[in-house]
Amino acid sequence: MKFLVFGRSGQLASALKDMEKETGDSRVIALGREKIDIRKLDSVKQGLAEHKPDLLINAAAYTNVDQAENESREAFELNAKAIENILEAADPFKLPIIHISTDYVFDGTSREPYNVEDEARPLGIYGASKLSGERILQENYERHIIIRTAWIYSPYGKNFVKTMLRMMERNDSINVIDDQYGCPTSAHELAFSLLKIGRNLCRKDFADFGTYHLVSGGRMSWFAFAKEIQLQFNRLHQGTWKGSACEIKPISSQDYPAKAQRPVYSVLSSVKFEKTFDIYLPYWKKSLIRCLQQLKEDKDSG
Repeated sequence: MKFLVFGRSGQLASALKDMEKETGDSRVIALGREKIDIRKLDSVKQGLAEHKPDLLINAAAYTNVDQAENESREAFELNAKAIENILEAADPFKLPIIHISTDYVFDGTSREPYNVEDEARPLGIYGASKLSGERILQENYERHIIIRTAWIYSPYGKNFVKTMLRMMERNDSINVIDDQYGCPTSAHELAFSLLKIGRNLCRKDFADFGTYHLVSGGRMSWFAFAKEIQLQFNRLHQGTWKGSACEIKPISSQDYPAKAQRPVYSVLSSVKFEKTFDIYLPYWKKSLIRCLQQLKEDKDSG
């Protein structure tokens, strides 16, 4: 199976390249904007004609949540308008499309894990642009899977885990928000699941297209996640890691003002995905330790 991934340097695209060998029969071609610019229809058409994929994964997105408040046109162009180009280019081949979306389509007022059917009410431009992209898919292209996920981390790119490790090593104390809750999710586990469902999506009799949530099990605050990152990384270093001495202090969202409002509760339920595909992401701690092990190995060898 040949997967063409829009987005080359992001966490998910990097993880998909890592995981292709573990699925046994998958080839992942991840291309950045310099190869395929999804904002341009001709570029997408040329890319599909050249690579002849069996399935598309759209992991390209405008993801700077705060900056999106000042760059709404750019956010909607990449997160919504570009979806129209993908659909038009894919339609002649009837290619299945997996589109990655976000927990930020919800407003965070729930106190129970969000199901797919719950009303989406984004708080900011980023969430609104991602929701607009979802609706373009839902209304115009049958053979699609929307995957809403959350709090992605990996050994690649910019993410909370890497930021925390760096800050703990450089500071005597740091402040971390303790009143926003979500589901830390490994990009590697997410990637492996997407590759596993690919063959199902390409079957002519597959009838379960639609929207799904996919996150690791367990919920926590950013503060609790930071504490666990510190604990597990120090264990991997057998108590010698200098970041273990950093004091992590809990603060409220009001103490850390940001341009864009975040949902205070964005826990997602993966039940629909699990029942449909019989795939379950590992509990978050196991995945976190695997990520930290790779980061330690990379650092030791670097």
